[in-house]
Amino acid sequence: MRLENYDHTEIILSDLDQENEKCFTSGTPPWVRRSYSPSRRWTPVLLAGLCLALLCAIIALGAVYVEKNKMAAALKAQGQYASPSSLEGELIEENRNTSDLLDAQNRDFCNSLSTVQQELAEKSGLVDSLEADKKRISATLSSVQQELAEKSRTADLLDAQNRKLSSSLSSVQQELAEKSRKADSLEVEKGRISSSLSSVQQELVEKSGTVASLESQNRGISASLSSVQQKLAANEKKLKELQANHTDLLSKNPSCKGHGGCRPCDSGWRSNLGQCYFFSREKRNWMQSRDYCISQGAQLVIISCQQEQTFVSNSINETHWIGLNDLEVEGQWHWVDNTPLSATGIHFWYQRDNGMHEPDDWTGGGHAHGEDCGAAGDESGTFSRWFDAPCQKQKKFICEK
Repeated sequence: MRLENYDHTEIILSDLDQENEKCFTSGTPPWVRRSYSPSRRWTPVLLAGLCLALLCAIIALGAVYVEKNKMAAALKAQGQYASPSSLEGELIEENRNTSDLLDAQNRDFCNSLSTVQQELAEKSGLVDSLEADKKRISATLSSVQQELAEKSRTADLLDAQNRKLSSSLSSVQQELAEKSRKADSLEVEKGRISSSLSSVQQELVEKSGTVASLESQNRGISASLSSVQQKLAANEKKLKELQANHTDLLSKNPSCKGHGGCRPCDSGWRSNLGQCYFFSREKRNWMQSRDYCISQGAQLVIISCQQEQTFVSNSINETHWIGLNDLEVEGQWHWVDNTPLSATGIHFWYQRDNGMHEPDDWTGGGHAHGEDCGAAGDESGTFSRWFDAPCQKQKKFICEK
């Protein structure tokens, strides 16, 4: 009966282990089972205690049995001192005492088992509470992880925005610095303009006084102009009279005959013996000079008398092209109107003291083609005589019309 009680106790503990194991689902992590499973931790201890108590009880029973045998042997040896009935009574008494002792131990063990069962029930409640806490913590942890993931995404977004804002801020700072420099430059320009404006205002005041003075002078000039216009009208009348007298005198002047009469020349041209002459200020070669004169309705000058040669030589202070050349046949000089020089019987070539004279068609000085164009004067300063020169040389020229 006592052994049955021990077996029943072990069965109860095993049932408690199984019930406790059911508290965990298949999805419960192993670390939760290891950390929050009091039944698995305490069951071996309790079973070891029960086995130790059972072993002690068996040892005690064996000890009682050995003691009973020793006592029986002693009694048999001392049979003269006791009868069988008295020996049986002693054995019954001894068995009763042993039974009482084992009952007491069984009660103590049952009490201990009850205490262990109560403690195990408390531990089961604690496990349930811890399991509920675990579920709550797991739910909280999941929520925290989700929130953390959301915060991480938000942090990444804010970081990207921060970098973009930093770049924008740098650009704005650079633009602000540029605007500041421009503002400083404009401020300097403003000061300069203000100073200039002040100066202009002062000058305007001065000009206003000058304008008033000029207006006064203008009124005086207007009055004088009116008087001058009246005098000009009178002078125009006298000029017409003088022109009529001049025309009459020209018609009577023999020096103008044969030259188309003495006519007025264009501005920049000089009159002589009824002809107009243009003395250039720029230099050209002989062909360019000829073409320019033709473009002006004239030609390079043709000198046909001493008076004309004197007029030309007195009007120049350096060498000038005239309308004379032997471009077609060497030594046969012609004027630009194709008149042969030999036909006129008039020439003013330069004569040297050594007997050499112009034209000499000199090919030195880098002019391989010689000298085929005529000029009045040369670089030596002799302007009253003619010289032949390279046609490509740059000289001033004289036009005649």
